[in-house]
Amino acid sequence: MGTAANMLCKPYGALMIGTAAGAVSTFGYRWLQPRLERWIGLMDTCGVHNLHGMPGVVGALVGVLVTAAAKSEDYAATGFAWTDVWINVETKEQSIQGLVGFQFAGMFCSLGLGIVGGVVTALFLRVVPIENLSQFFTDDAEWEIEAAQEIGIEQHQQELTQTVHNEAVRVFESHTPTFGYVRVVSPIPPTQPLPAPAVGTDEGPSVY
Repeated sequence: MGTAANMLCKPYGALMIGTAAGAVSTFGYRWLQPRLERWIGLMDTCGVHNLHGMPGVVGALVGVLVTAAAKSEDYAATGFAWTDVWINVETKEQSIQGLVGFQFAGMFCSLGLGIVGGVVTALFLRVVPIENLSQFFTDDAEWEIEAAQEIGIEQHQQELTQTVHNEAVRVFESHTPTFGYVRVVSPIPPTQPLPAPAVGTDEGPSVY
């Protein structure tokens, strides 16, 4: 909805706006993002451009259109003239055209800050040498964990990876078919042999 969130858009208008924003976002994910990555090397790992960027432009344009079509007397008649902006319109201190201009100015200022800031950041990253670029794709190094402080972050990562692997193997190997029960796997270390299920039953190394 953007800047039109506090304006009268009617239910059908809200549905149209949501459909347009969803279509633009999906188009960005499915078609535009892979091409931006291939053409200019834009690594949008979190999909910020598709989720916030393009739908944000849609919301800004909706704000322009709704403002241009608004009538101050409609808002006053329905009790929505509660802002100083619409009071100024009613007293002729501000015009609808002026409000539309403010909407356009705000949209272009936001786009300018985003584009210029992104270009400056990209140039800075190209000029300043970065030794280990892969560390910027993970945030585990930014967390201070007591175990990691004692044994070192690399060793901790190795042990954590091995633990996750062992747990996955244990769950996979301990899974047997059940009949009408909910299985809760018991904490049996993967290094120990799993007990065999009783003959003629579906009971295994689990607690029901």
